Parts: sequence; structure tokens; C-alpha cells
Amino acid sequence: MSHKPAAPLKLCFIPYFGSAIHTFPLLDIARFFAFHGQNVTIITTPSNATSRIKKVLNNETNPSDHRIFIHTISLPLRQVGLNDDFNDLEYPQDPNIGLKLFQAIHLLRAPIQEFLTANPTDCIVSDGLFPWYADMAAELNVPSVSYNSLGAFASCVLEGLRSTDSPHHQMEFTDQPFIVPGLPIEIKLTKDELPGHFTAMLEAVRECELKSYGVIFDSFQELDSDFVNHYSKLTGSRVITIGPAAEIHRKITGRIERSFNLEKTEHDECLTWLNSKNPNSVLYINFGNESTDVKFSNEQLIKIASALESSGREFIWVVAEKENEKLEDEQKWLPIGFHDNVKGRGKVIKGWVPHLSILNHSSVGGFMGRCSLVSILEGFSAGVPLITFSSSFEQFYVEKFLVANGGGLGLGGNKIVSRESINKAIEELMDDKREKTKEMRRKVQEYAKMAKGAVEEGGSSYNNVMNLIQQLQMLRDNKNNTYN
Repeated sequence: MSHKPAAPLKLCFIPYFGSAIHTFPLLDIARFFAFHGQNVTIITTPSNATSRIKKVLNNETNPSDHRIFIHTISLPLRQVGLNDDFNDLEYPQDPNIGLKLFQAIHLLRAPIQEFLTANPTDCIVSDGLFPWYADMAAELNVPSVSYNSLGAFASCVLEGLRSTDSPHHQMEFTDQPFIVPGLPIEIKLTKDELPGHFTAMLEAVRECELKSYGVIFDSFQELDSDFVNHYSKLTGSRVITIGPAAEIHRKITGRIERSFNLEKTEHDECLTWLNSKNPNSVLYINFGNESTDVKFSNEQLIKIASALESSGREFIWVVAEKENEKLEDEQKWLPIGFHDNVKGRGKVIKGWVPHLSILNHSSVGGFMGRCSLVSILEGFSAGVPLITFSSSFEQFYVEKFLVANGGGLGLGGNKIVSRESINKAIEELMDDKREKTKEMRRKVQEYAKMAKGAVEEGGSSYNNVMNLIQQLQMLRDNKNNTYN
């Protein structure tokens, strides 16, 4: 006797709207569920829907995208004393601004819960930065799943720091290194690299996560298994790796770039330039439009430019486009004569570029960027080793993850990194005569193969999605009041 197939789930995804590195991975994960026949509603702000999400979804070329519905709710900035054009939504450095933003995020609960009461869902999948989603789900009598953008490694580090046995509690000097207790491998930090005023927010996120049915990491089991298992043991959470997001996108669409209406062809200037270069000969530098000129001082940008100038290496450097920037403004962060001195071997591009197309180009042999988990996973998926700069607590931890996995070099970022240190890292990353360089390339090529296999039928991330769909369907069809 044949069984009737389970009806598709109605899933609600709530990505954090503060930055692309929060929105895009969870959007790709949502699309993976739609790709497997589930119905998805994405709740976000009008600006995030317009500037990011709608530029990615395309019902004409990706049939499964027709299963995705977008519902927008405005962030109540004025109610907490912020201007409507406030946009420092990722990790504001001013604690007072951060508190106001946290208050605005709390105020989103009521309109979202009102919408979901009128439009019932089978499960809420939310970025952990909305620390009320699990309680809201419980009131709606549906399970919730947390999306943890920090990754398993950084989350394990934070668990170690919560321990009363952590040596940092007795450290007198902020630059004195200590070993984080209880991790599968030895990781050293300093007090300078701790979360600081983000600790209260992280505790709220953790508390909400522990109430959830499970936690999703944008990763793949083959890369993260030791720390996935360790985090599950520490917290008792169901830990589910679904990723990497860039490979989910490629699997669903057959394309590299996310933005369908911005994608360039081989005639694009920078791709044409790359076509003329030898394999692994070009260093690609991109810190992201949301971080380049905000996180880096002019002094640090000059150090980076001077290192590129003196390295003799070919490069593409993408920087944020500034409206009405004049030559004298540019000379505040570029050495005089820089463009002439690198002519023919280096390109500085302002504004948008086909980022993933460049990163996956055969002539690109290294990637210098901000040390976010998204950047590392993009580099690993492309088989390209990295040089990273860190500017906030979780980036310091992710940098340790990068180095521990043999996929690149970390330059820190608490202080100005010297031209000499940047030059040394460039040579270690790009000189294929060195054994260290060869080993890094070998490792990231392995990761690239694993990443692609993870999202294919039978792969770890593919299976994790299918298993989670079945579990949520069973919960729906045998509904009770507990989701443990």
C-alpha cells in the first residue's frame, strides 16, 4: 500500500537585514527548501527586500523561486530615537546606538506575530539576532529553528569563554594570550579579542537558540564536523549544517553570481582583463562595500596599497564607491602615483563587481578580504586561499578557524597592520614555489570539492535539508505542544 506524500511545509524565514553577510546565506538556505518543494515566506524590511532579496530571486529562470513570498515590515527607528536613514545595522560600535537598535528589533515582534497569526506557518527559521523568535513561535504553537551566522567554530569559542575556568577572567593585561578552555584544538586569544559590549546581546541570542528545535550553520559537515559535534555536546542543540550558501545558489540556478539583473558576461572589463592572465597569478582584494572605508582607517588603506605597489604582483582591488570623490580625497588613502606605478598589473575598481565570478576565475590565486565566515566559505568553495583582516570579535575567532584549517593567513586588525606584514603575507599566499603555498592550495582545492559535493544529492547538506523537512512535516502532522 503506497503512502500519500506529505503536504509541503509552510516555512517562515526571518533573515537579519543589517548586512549582506546575514541576508544572503539565509536567503540561499530558504531557496534550498523551496527547491525541494516547500513553500517559503521571507519577512524583511522594505529596503532589504529591494536592495538585496529581489535582486536575487528570479521566477523566470529559477522555477522554485515562485514558491517564495516576500512580506515587508518597516524597522521602527524613529520610535527608538534613530533617524529613518540610519544604516549601521551590523555591529554598531557605539553601545548607546547598539541599545537603540536592539530596542527597534524587539519592536518588530508584534507586527511579525500579527502577520503570522493571520498567515499560519509550520516553522519559523530566524536569524539569532532576533532574540524573541523562539518565544513567539511557542505562542504560535510552532517549532522554531535558529540560524547562527557565527558558525560552529566561533560559537564553540564563545561557549569556552563563558566557562568560569577560562583564564581570561584572571588576565591583567589585555594583550596577554590565553588558551580558550575545552575546545577540540588549542586556540589562543587575548582580552582585546573578546566580545565586550556585545556580550549581553550574545547571551540573549544563546538563550533563544537553546529554546529552538535546532540550529542551522551555513557550512558543510566535512569541514566543520569536530566543532559541530562539540557545540551539540556543549549545548544539547540539534546542529544542522546546510551550506555553503554559495554552492546552494550555484546548485539551484546553475549560475555563480547571485544578482541576476547585474550579472556580467565575458565582455565585462575586469573579467576580460583576468582572461589575459596566467592561472593563480592575480590577487583579488575585496573587503565589501559595507566595510572598506568604515572599518579601515586611511592609514591602514595606505599600508595595503603600498604593499600591493611594492609586491610586484598582479591584483584587482575593489573599493567602496564614494559619491563625488575628488583626486585629493583619493590621495588620503592611496599613495601618490599609485595608479601609474601599478599600471598594467593592477586594477582599482570602485563600486559593484561580479564578485563570485572574479573569485572563481582561474587566474585568481588568492583572496584578501574581511574575515567573515561568508568570505572564508566563498574562498574555500572557489578553491582559493585567503589573507584576512579582522575588525570585530567574531572575525578574530573565524580567523583562527581559517588558519587552523590551513586555508589561509590571518593578519589580525586590532592595530594597524604594517606594509611589511602585508607584503610577507602576499608572498606566502601567491608564491607557488613555496611549499607552504602549495599546501594551502592543496587544502582549499579539497574543500572546494567537498563543498560542491555537500549540496548534491546524497551530500551532507542535501541530506540534512531533506531530513529536516521530514522532521518538520512529522511535527506538523502529529502536532503537540513540545518541540524537543
